[in-house]
Amino acid sequence: MTSVKNVIRYAILFAAVILFAGLLAKQSWSLYKAIFHESGGAWLDLGDIVGLMLNYIFLIPLMFVLFGERRKYILVIVFLIPILLFEWGSSSLFLMQDLVLAMLGFVIGLVSRFVATKILGKMPRFESWKKYF
Repeated sequence: MTSVKNVIRYAILFAAVILFAGLLAKQSWSLYKAIFHESGGAWLDLGDIVGLMLNYIFLIPLMFVLFGERRKYILVIVFLIPILLFEWGSSSLFLMQDLVLAMLGFVIGLVSRFVATKILGKMPRFESWKKYF
């Protein structure tokens, strides 16, 4: 029964990542253009797709480490491999950006999970939330 609950949990997490990545794609592409001075002057505007990929790379480690169970680290690697293989063919700058985004999401997820388990779990008001972390 717990394996079914874990599969459902990870399916919901994956759906949430795709939803949030899609909703924030345009904003993250605008931020990317502002930081790296990308013109995006192609005849086909792929800014939303690039923003979706950047958000996906950041949110998968963040959400899975924060809300995941036992196999969370393996699943993070499994879900990031297709994007990293896609980026492998491009320049090393894009690959390094993706790795930095993934590591940033991973570290923020670890810190958030630590705060949630050590601090929120000891506060009586948040005791009922302890089962989610």
